[in-house]
Amino acid sequence: MKVIINNAALLPIIKKAATILNEKSMRENLLCFTASNHLDIYAQGIIGLSYEAIIYSLPDDPGVVVVPGTMFYKLIKTFKPEAQTLLELKGDKLVVKCGTSSIKLPTINPMHIEDGRAKKTDTDELTPQFVVNTKQFSKAIKRVKYAIGQESSLDGLNYLCLQENPNSGPSITLKGLNGHIFMQDNVAYSEGTPEKEINYLIHRDKIDVITKIMNSEETSLYFNDKMLYVCGDDDSLIMTRAFYEFPPTDNFLSKFNETSSECKFKKQDMLDSLKRIQLLATDVENTVKLSFTKNHIQASIVTEKGCINECIPCEFQGTLKSIGFKNRHLIDLLESFTEDELILCMTTDEGPAKIVSTEDETENYLVVLMPIKELNSEYTEETETEE
Repeated sequence: MKVIINNAALLPIIKKAATILNEKSMRENLLCFTASNHLDIYAQGIIGLSYEAIIYSLPDDPGVVVVPGTMFYKLIKTFKPEAQTLLELKGDKLVVKCGTSSIKLPTINPMHIEDGRAKKTDTDELTPQFVVNTKQFSKAIKRVKYAIGQESSLDGLNYLCLQENPNSGPSITLKGLNGHIFMQDNVAYSEGTPEKEINYLIHRDKIDVITKIMNSEETSLYFNDKMLYVCGDDDSLIMTRAFYEFPPTDNFLSKFNETSSECKFKKQDMLDSLKRIQLLATDVENTVKLSFTKNHIQASIVTEKGCINECIPCEFQGTLKSIGFKNRHLIDLLESFTEDELILCMTTDEGPAKIVSTEDETENYLVVLMPIKELNSEYTEETETEE
């Protein structure tokens, strides 16, 4: 194999591939080059990807070359973008020449990398099960991933769940659950005729890659029993399916049929108060107490640094007098909404609560969080709600 390619074309492709490489694992740190009348670059990391780059001179002998991916990426970064790089296979070494530099990289037996060319051909022969807007898909992923467990011992909590949602028009539902917070968002699809129920889990280590590399206007999703293919105009991701059951959510979502209290408020008013409270919080576990009157929310906290009370205008209906949440969680969840006015729906002071937008009648984006059962015992009379 012998090709010459502009660094300006090569570097963005290698940079994308590097997002999935695992420098500590040989099997997850591989770049594969295949050449015919163009150059294909495949990466094997935590998931499989394929990219295509136009070359500037035809290869004089087509072949397959596999090299350590991270090493190659770090090398290409040091070359000038306006220069050209020669890639030439000599024996068991890949010679990389740019300017006055000449480096020989070790190559790896191609048997260690899956044939990305075959997988890409497979998708070319499939009808996409879903075609979604890439920006909306990425936005939903960024929202929901906050609820995905970070170090959970329960495997089902470590995944983003993709499901078809026939109840809210032609859309896919993305779900995340970490034991304290449940989040779901819906993404409409322009094309889609699923032949069977979709219930697909993506590990938390893989979901960021989708938002980082997919930049076409639309994204096509293909499913089979073992793999998920996420394809754009120039990029394609190949993900192995995780065979775990996403924890059931109907048991706590059904409790909202008996909602006892609702509180409507301006998002920015609440955020400003909670951020001032966070200045006195000693750690992320600190609980903010929300006490309710007909027209106000009293938000208060007592820590080693002192105590603070905030009064936020609201419209309250119900019987619940107070409830507690982790202050940091509440801030992050409120910031995930783009709407100005939100509703906090509560069951009991120990039952699930949900946050929805007043503009979202179908609750396409839903946040459910569990309150803190035992509020700080150091609350004084100053922190109690004034009637």
